[in-house]
Amino acid sequence: MKIVVITEKPFAENAVKGIREILEKAGHEVVMIEKYKKKEDVIERIKDADGVIVRSDKIDEEIIKAGEKVKIIVRAGAGYDNIDIEACNQGKIVVMNTPGQNRNGVAELCIGMMIFGFRKGFKEGKGRELKDKTLGICGCGYVGKRVKEIAEGIGMKIKVYDPFITTENQVKKIEELFEECQVISLHLPLTKETKGKIGYELIKKLPYGGMICNTARKEIIDE
Repeated sequence: MKIVVITEKPFAENAVKGIREILEKAGHEVVMIEKYKKKEDVIERIKDADGVIVRSDKIDEEIIKAGEKVKIIVRAGAGYDNIDIEACNQGKIVVMNTPGQNRNGVAELCIGMMIFGFRKGFKEGKGRELKDKTLGICGCGYVGKRVKEIAEGIGMKIKVYDPFITTENQVKKIEELFEECQVISLHLPLTKETKGKIGYELIKKLPYGGMICNTARKEIIDE
């Protein structure tokens, strides 16, 4: 099989090495489409592909129809809102994702953003500590759980909002999270229900000096 890896922003070198080793050992051909400038570049090179690996790149109906031989599309990550699922269903293409694979990297980035924000970019000398602050985790999947672990390790108090799981320190309404926490960390998938979910009415409930850290999709916040 010919497997095409589509990524405008290149994968980490060790990730590409791992992909090649696994697929080539299984007898498959791997073709990289990196740093492409326009969609037509993808359309041209996907025509004879059997499978696709993609990051956050937009895989729309036009691209899917161009890949007449494609049998499977794998999203290297959790969110698959960049893939036209309906078009894949019509073309009988299997779509899979890889939730949790980058949870530690995203969680560390999230905590780093909190520190940077509370330290005011290390410019004014008047930064605050995260210790003893209350962190509200909105969506407690793989990344949310890892953020929780790290935050507890530096002495933060935790509250969680997630209507799909049961966990400790859980609040029933998202409004409670914004009213009771100095920091909000967003880990929601982008769906019709979550698009624009975080708007003015919620944000104004944050305590003075509060912070929202969004490592989910930007569309979740009504900017």
